[in-house]
Amino acid sequence: MYGRKKPGRPRGTGGKKETLNDHQIDLVIQSIMNANRSTKYRNTVLILFNYYLGLKAVDLAALKVSDVFDNELILGSLIIKEAKIPRMLMLNNQKLREILGLYIQDRMNKEGCKHHPNSAAICRILEKPETCLSKTHYST
Repeated sequence: MYGRKKPGRPRGTGGKKETLNDHQIDLVIQSIMNANRSTKYRNTVLILFNYYLGLKAVDLAALKVSDVFDNELILGSLIIKEAKIPRMLMLNNQKLREILGLYIQDRMNKEGCKHHPNSAAICRILEKPETCLSKTHYST
């Protein structure tokens, strides 16, 4: 009868966990992008959504491309409806929007789509993501 009687987390292991800093995130993204995998853009987008928007794994798993892209523009915000309290997150980080544009372009190339991946909207997003930042679209 030594030790604790209750199962669960042992004492002294609580507290806040360390988070990655910007340099460490850049290293993670660099290693993902250098990998010769077909899902490198998707994986990078998920990492950046977690880092910049604070999305949990449950929220990331529920995301769809239509939540952030309306076949012409990357939307200015993302609404998480699955949470207890729906919340709106702004997609205003330039790095996040660039990688998101690359992911959408890659996915269009793989699946084939009615909108050409080199359309003016995609090129505008990739070349000047700040032009789309002022246009805020809300998904319904």
